Amino acid sequence: SFAPDIFAPFYTELLSPHSSSELPGSPGMVVYPNPAENKVNIFFKQSTNEKDVVLSNLLGRELKSLRMVERGEMDLLNLPKGMYILKAIDKKDQTMEVVYLAVQ
Repeated sequence: SFAPDIFAPFYTELLSPHSSSELPGSPGMVVYPNPAENKVNIFFKQSTNEKDVVLSNLLGRELKSLRMVERGEMDLLNLPKGMYILKAIDKKDQTMEVVYLAVQ
């Protein structure tokens, strides 16, 4: 099993509660810029389902969240520099995508 380096800001993983293996295909969540400073743009390829997007620190504490469908923007002002976890949970099929985000 592949274990991501927590300092690899471009690593993306697709998770499903229905399977213990990685889902096939390319990741659907695009996060840019990464590393980011004041804001981050989030875009979902080929998706029209509503998603909960959550920004957490590396200890798992939720810092910010938003609900979106295809694209959105998250404000990163007042966050200390460092690594964060950006999770998107699809409300319809309950899949989750995870991106490690660096804030400068």
